[in-house]
Amino acid sequence: MKIGIITFHFPVNYGAMIQAYAMQEHLRMMGHEVFIIDYAPEYHMKTYTGKRSWRWCLRGGFRSEIPDRILSKFFDGLRQKRNANFFSFMKSKFRLYPYKPEDDMSFFDCILLGSDQIWNQRITNNCFDGPYYGDGFKCRVFSYAASNRSKELNEEEKAQYRVKLNQLQSIGVRELQLQKLLQPLTDKPVYMNVDPTMLAHPSVYDNLDLSRPMMDKYVVIYELTNHKKVQKMADRYAKKNGAKVVILVNDTSLLYGKKYDQEANPEKFLAYIKNAECVFTTSFHGTALSMVFKKDFYSVRQGNSADIRLESILTQVGQLDRFISMDAVPEIAPVDYSKIDDRLAEMRAASQDYLEKSIAGTI
Repeated sequence: MKIGIITFHFPVNYGAMIQAYAMQEHLRMMGHEVFIIDYAPEYHMKTYTGKRSWRWCLRGGFRSEIPDRILSKFFDGLRQKRNANFFSFMKSKFRLYPYKPEDDMSFFDCILLGSDQIWNQRITNNCFDGPYYGDGFKCRVFSYAASNRSKELNEEEKAQYRVKLNQLQSIGVRELQLQKLLQPLTDKPVYMNVDPTMLAHPSVYDNLDLSRPMMDKYVVIYELTNHKKVQKMADRYAKKNGAKVVILVNDTSLLYGKKYDQEANPEKFLAYIKNAECVFTTSFHGTALSMVFKKDFYSVRQGNSADIRLESILTQVGQLDRFISMDAVPEIAPVDYSKIDDRLAEMRAASQDYLEKSIAGTI
């Protein structure tokens, strides 16, 4: 079948691009003709492209943000190089289908919405209309592992979801919390799906260069927002194990030290994770990919809504003991993957069954 994917495939964000790649390749391995629909709204793309204006620098939400924003203006060149590495990966690894607002998508047999936070209104410009909900598409549309960061929904959001969910053939979400929020709003069952990075067999990455990026032993820190306590935690672990520390970042800064690899593209990111001694992360995909490559890891609580996604996946695989506080002193204890593998096998089987039935239109 011809399948179109609408997701966050374009952000300069490791998890976003890698989950899109994993879903594309997984569907291809199932024998389908797969395209990622190149829907990249301007309000979202401007976050990653172009130079930052002085007006943006002076528009910080808090006074403390303004000096950081002014400083960031002086390393546009570094940011542009990082962005170019990401976009090069996207252009070379994704089979893109050009998006046009007037296109009814009748070219496709079905459209898959997801994964990632495509239903997070803080990211999608507070908009319930458009491609992320399959509006106006003349083919079967279903969601797979769609995500929303919200702990609760207001009445307006509930009303919008009641309408949008009913136009989907089937509904699959990534987090237990979102399943609980959405199920009362529709008569259709809301299914739990494992993230594409965990659904796909590791062989989907065989066409990428995942060779060891450095000869020394090392541990990885991956966060969207840097925390000094996480760095101290990783430094302590690395010192005990005779390893170095590599920090992978969500943004760029001239103030970052030699530990930071600010220009790594998604391919090199995967290589870092695959060959690390241990991973310290506050990221969902940092956690997910650690499990895919069977690495020792610690997921760290931030005390905000981002913890929802981590708590959900770690609960499902029975590894909440790896979800530690910022002030924790983690033991150097290996992860027991016999338990994780058994649970992931069950989750993958259920998700694969949902995916196959949604594609076939039998659910």
